[in-house]
Amino acid sequence: VDLHEEQFEETINQHNVSFSDVIDVIAGRKPLSELSANQNSQPQSFRGEAATHVDYSYGEHARNKFDIWLVDAEQPTPLVAFIHGGGFVSGDKSSLHDSLQIDTFLNRGVSVATINYRYQTNPNLDRPFTPNDVTVLDSIHDSMRAVQTIRHNADAWNIDASQLAAYCGSAGAGTALWLGFHDDLADTNSSDPIARQSTRLSAVGALNTQFTYDIRKWPAVLGIPQAWADAQLQHLTAAELAILDELDFHDMITPDDPAVYGSNLHPNAGTPALNDLGHI
Repeated sequence: VDLHEEQFEETINQHNVSFSDVIDVIAGRKPLSELSANQNSQPQSFRGEAATHVDYSYGEHARNKFDIWLVDAEQPTPLVAFIHGGGFVSGDKSSLHDSLQIDTFLNRGVSVATINYRYQTNPNLDRPFTPNDVTVLDSIHDSMRAVQTIRHNADAWNIDASQLAAYCGSAGAGTALWLGFHDDLADTNSSDPIARQSTRLSAVGALNTQFTYDIRKWPAVLGIPQAWADAQLQHLTAAELAILDELDFHDMITPDDPAVYGSNLHPNAGTPALNDLGHI
């Protein structure tokens, strides 16, 4: 089979195609030109393992959905939740589809979920908020609800509810850290059985993450101009500024929090550029 080596390796490394399609190309049953991302209508892993549940709804909004791969095991399995990045304004759970990461987890007896959540609607903070706006905290609470929904179904899905972890990069990393560091938000008196579930995680993976979403702390820690933060905050009311306290997951850290793996690629030298503040 005549393959363009660089193009083939790039496609494989991006994990955007199924393993079976790769084999078809190697065997000459399919041209390389047909090997492209997202050809499968049904979510699956790199090696072709189909999701057990697709677009499982955990809320009323169209983006309140997750896909989940459940390990076939005799004993309840741990679960890892992938919370996509994108600055709370973009990204999708499908970014994990066709990924070798799914197969790696499944082969080690770990079930996998990939979560969508609502996008924030006033990301530039360049106007006052309206009652219908979605905030970063709303987006995070969506992922929290997804975790509680998975716990609510733990018995039916053979999941160990005490072994739930979350990871991803950027906004997903910050969300995972928020869930990991925040006190348990289970409402044990709620009539909603999902709301009664724990929101705590057993482990967190944070890739290219922020250290807090309280941007009032960014100038002192990152060495950027105070005027930058002031401009971001000028339209916020006192009540909205109070939300920043709830977004400061760095200040929530306590000794009983779960284990955290963190990795940031930004060089740790000098003051970062103002257009490169997201992953410090």
